[in-house]
Formats: sequence, structure tokens, C-alpha cells
Amino acid sequence: MGNLVDVSNNVEMFLCPNHTGNLRLSRGSCASMWQRARSERYEPYSPIAACYGCSLGAQHAGKSDEKMDRRPGHIDRICTRCHRPSTRFVYGCICVSCYNRGREVLLGKNARGAPPKRLPPMLDVDVAYIDGGITRRVSVGLVSDLMEAKLKMVRKTRQILRFVHAAPQNHVRQMSLFGGNG
Repeated sequence: MGNLVDVSNNVEMFLCPNHTGNLRLSRGSCASMWQRARSERYEPYSPIAACYGCSLGAQHAGKSDEKMDRRPGHIDRICTRCHRPSTRFVYGCICVSCYNRGREVLLGKNARGAPPKRLPPMLDVDVAYIDGGITRRVSVGLVSDLMEAKLKMVRKTRQILRFVHAAPQNHVRQMSLFGGNG
């Protein structure tokens, strides 16, 4: 809850753990800042940016039972494939340059007709995550690696995802090098 401080006009104040400088807030002002942070367009340098995903603010606003959304930010302004900042995205995830390189890989040739060099193959990747205590699997297609698949999932959803490592569903047992079942 934070440290409660009683002031002379009988308004109960607490020290906000998410703001610097020992900011003291009432429960009502904390709730209104949380609601305003969630209704406005997210700006990382806004004075109320720390209020966006705050569970204490949600509790004061009477919304503690809701699933907490992840806060938009840097992850929404980088390419999921090359991890460089960009302002233009194809399919909302990859920059124009990575899209063009991916098309070259799929077609098997670049603009000059030569096979593309030093480009990773496009894969279908299975990603496992936990949702409400249940492990779920999603197949993400046409990505260059597992990290791109995870970033693509984070970009497409507003909820907080917890990724896990899970064995492939069609797990094949590896044989011993020297014979037998190992």
C-alpha cells in the first residue's frame, strides 16, 4: 500500500512507490491518474507514464480484478526482425527493409535475379506461453528465429505474456551414437 501519511485536513495520503521524489497521493488522485494514464495515448516521458500498469492505481480505481495490460513503449517502435527503430512497419511488425529481404528469401532471388546471400531462412516457429496457469502453444509463421516470433506475439497483444520453454509436441527420442536406445 505504501507508507500512509496523515495530513491536517484528514485526507489519507501515501507515498507512491512508482514515482520518484517521495510523491504523496490520496487514493482518489491515484485512481484518477491511473485512469487518465490508461485513457490517453501512451507517452513514455509523460509524468503519469508510471501509472499505466500500476496495480496499486488499479486497486484504488476499483479495477484490481482486471488483467493488467502491458504498457506500449519501445517494443512497439522497433522492427521485430532486425531490432532497429522504425516508423513504417509492414504487417505491423517488420520494417520495410526486412520485409523486402524476406520476400527475396521466399522467392529465392533478389532484384537482380541472383540468389540472396547471408539471409536467414524463413521458418514456422512454435512458441509456448502461460495464459492463466495453462501452457499454450502458438505457431508463428514466416519468421527468421524464435526471438522474432516472441516479439511478434508481444506486439500483437496488449496483455503481458510469460514465455516458457517446452519440448516440441512431436518430440522424437534421440538414439545413442553407439547403438541402443540411449
